[in-house]
Amino acid sequence: MSDKVTMIIADEDTLAREGLKNMLQARCFAIVAEAHEQQALIISVRKHRPNIVILESSLFLKLGEDIVGKIKAVSPATKVVLIGTSATPETIIRGLQAGAAGYIPKSSPVQAFQEACLQVAWGKEPVLPDVASDLLLYVLQRYTEHGAGDDERGLTPRQLEVLQLMVKGLSNKEIAEQLHLSETTVKSHVTAVLRKLGATDRTQAVVKALNEGIVEGQAL
Repeated sequence: MSDKVTMIIADEDTLAREGLKNMLQARCFAIVAEAHEQQALIISVRKHRPNIVILESSLFLKLGEDIVGKIKAVSPATKVVLIGTSATPETIIRGLQAGAAGYIPKSSPVQAFQEACLQVAWGKEPVLPDVASDLLLYVLQRYTEHGAGDDERGLTPRQLEVLQLMVKGLSNKEIAEQLHLSETTVKSHVTAVLRKLGATDRTQAVVKALNEGIVEGQAL
């Protein structure tokens, strides 16, 4: 990575974008583009392939959850970070499930906000000043346990996708890349899969999934 962390700020509020730009450029961030709607955002991501896209939570909801996947489709290495002033837990969960690297409150102190962005750029979970990441992961697991479309074992469609890729021998990192999710989100899904299948490890989960016909493949 170069000395500067390249970023695109996506926010409908012009003043908010300007404030974020001034705050981040004071550190080691280079704002390569700004966007207030989907077309401009995707064009900018394709052109600049930034390290990070800062996506305001209300714009995320307006554009839909698949906006994260669209960003990663044109620039797989780009990390998406949601920010907001009053995002609900449901919004944060939806963002993480869609593949966002994390959520940072706009109310965070300047230095804490900058540090959290650096954590994302370095491939780590952001240190969220006002949101405990462990609590978020717990809420995410609880949320997916009761999602629509669960199979008879309580596995959600996304968990079944993850399980199928586990059967193929993919690592968490490889699953994250294929499904355009964060590695943290994949780990959460794997944990939920193991618990619902009553498995103690990945190997046991895969064997059980094949033997019981949960996913496609030859029984072991």
